Amino acid sequence: MENGKLTAAINYAVKMHGDQRDKGGVIYTEHIFEVAFSCNEKSRVVGILHDVVEDTDETIDDVCAAVPLTREERNALILLTRVNDPEDDLYMTYSDYVKSIADSGNEIAIEVKGKDLMHNMSPERELLGERGEGMFDRHLKALKIISPSD
Repeated sequence: MENGKLTAAINYAVKMHGDQRDKGGVIYTEHIFEVAFSCNEKSRVVGILHDVVEDTDETIDDVCAAVPLTREERNALILLTRVNDPEDDLYMTYSDYVKSIADSGNEIAIEVKGKDLMHNMSPERELLGERGEGMFDRHLKALKIISPSD
C-alpha cells in the first residue's frame, strides 16, 4: 500500500472527526486507529475512513475527493456506511445492514466491520449511556453474521 494514501486518509479522518468523543468520553479517533491497525494492510485505509460519512457531514464523494480510493475500497466504504434515518429510502435495520456486508463478498468491508465490532466489544470500550444497554449482545450477534464459525 502507498504510505501517502494511508497518511492522506489519517489526516482527513482526524480533520473530519475533530474533537468528537465516544459515549465513554474518549477521543473518537482512538477507535478508528484501533480498527484500522488491527486490519491487514489492504484494509487499513478503509479502516481509518469507516466512520467519516456516518459520523460527520461528509459524503462518499467528499471522501473520494480527499483520498483516492480504489473501486473495491470505495465500495467497502459505501457498504460500511449505515443510513440511520428510517425515513430514508436507503435505511435498513442493523441486522440487515450487517447481513448486506457479509453477503457482499467485499473482503475489505467484511474485515473492517469485523474489527469494528470486536473493538466495540472490548472491555476498554464499553458503550455506556442511552444506547449502551444490550450493545455487547448486539455486536456479538453481528460478529457471528460477519465471521461465522464453521
